[in-house]
Amino acid sequence: MAQSNYFAPESDNVKAYKNISNFVITPIIGHDGKPNGVLQLYCFKQQINRMLVKKMVAMRKFVGGCLDTINLMNQNLETVVGAMSMVRQSMLAVIEREKEAEKDHRLLIELEQNVKASSKEITSWFTRAMNEPGFVPPVIEEETNYASKKLPEQRAGEEAAELAKKRET
Repeated sequence: MAQSNYFAPESDNVKAYKNISNFVITPIIGHDGKPNGVLQLYCFKQQINRMLVKKMVAMRKFVGGCLDTINLMNQNLETVVGAMSMVRQSMLAVIEREKEAEKDHRLLIELEQNVKASSKEITSWFTRAMNEPGFVPPVIEEETNYASKKLPEQRAGEEAAELAKKRET
């Protein structure tokens, strides 16, 4: 026999009562008029009458409304948590982009410093060449592709990786 997903042994199989009598079982009705649970009341001291049935009808609607409200609050909470997660992911992406921009900024500063140093050096060579007729400026063998130049952290990381490889062999 397949077990129902709606059966809760701790509440549906009460062992405290040996003899269950005088009971009412009614569906819990939500705001939309659809059942969303079962209300079980048993062992009434008085006899079940119309007034008790009216109270049960009112109670099942009230409990159904409470369950609907709880479900709506749960949905709202899930929406808020989902939105917060999306905001967090967006913030992490912005932080990552800021880190990349900082690296780019450092590379630009280094490039600017290199350009200034090279400019001073070239100016001094030009001045010297104008004043000393036999002076020939040295051949520049340095890499001129600054886009491929690596930041000090990148170079340090690569050097550390190379050292680790050498140690392994």
